[in-house]
Amino acid sequence: MVNHRILFKFRISLPRLPRCVTNVGKFWDGVHIQQRTQTNDTDIFPPWMNATLALEGQKLALGHVDGIVKAYLEGILIALTHPQIRDALLFSGNSDTPSKSGRRYAATIVQIALWFRRDLNHAQLDSNWVVESVRKVRQIHDHVSLRIRKALNDGTYHGRVRQKGDKLINTELWRAFQLDLEESHIPRSDRSYYPNENIFETEFKNAHPFNQLTLAVTQWTFLGSVAMDPESVNVYNATEEGLMAFICGPFWATRWESGTNLIWD
Repeated sequence: MVNHRILFKFRISLPRLPRCVTNVGKFWDGVHIQQRTQTNDTDIFPPWMNATLALEGQKLALGHVDGIVKAYLEGILIALTHPQIRDALLFSGNSDTPSKSGRRYAATIVQIALWFRRDLNHAQLDSNWVVESVRKVRQIHDHVSLRIRKALNDGTYHGRVRQKGDKLINTELWRAFQLDLEESHIPRSDRSYYPNENIFETEFKNAHPFNQLTLAVTQWTFLGSVAMDPESVNVYNATEEGLMAFICGPFWATRWESGTNLIWD
């Protein structure tokens, strides 16, 4: 059973990580901003990429492999409650059955492990194995985005998948979210929760299915719970410097190359 309390646990002392300057309303605007394609820019990494910090982030990950994998598996289950992410994954044809999903996410875990283990050589970033791997991820994103755009034009893209076979999607998960939130210590004034997916009906109207918000939420699956509550995913004794390196080093930089527009993000 996934421990969804990682979403709502009220921590007395959080690591002093950088706060995002983008407010929630701005993040919602991301549903109308498409993924950046490879023709939009030529930079491999953003100008603030710090390879030294990335190496420190790799060290933290390698010292807590079980926790990082646990965080990813929990994160992807939570991200699948996002209807646009779910619809895009089902449309791709690689996540529409248990066996396909198992292969897909096992391959993703292996790829992440390799990103952590392979050397980020300062002098050879242009031809580095990790960079080439991230470029391939970008190409996959581009391919899916183009397919979705074509299906939208053809009228063959059917979003908002609510049911698969005889099972309603997310019904129990949303119920678990509400229960965990009610049992949490988060002050009610600080809560922002929607008891069902009705909020998406308005926000996603006329939005592109494969957009900046979906990319940002997907990236959250890799680092969100580690940043919010490291010990809940077995990342013990992590220093603020280590968490800073893990979050601000390799992942924020690879989001740039994988299609996320950091001007918005």
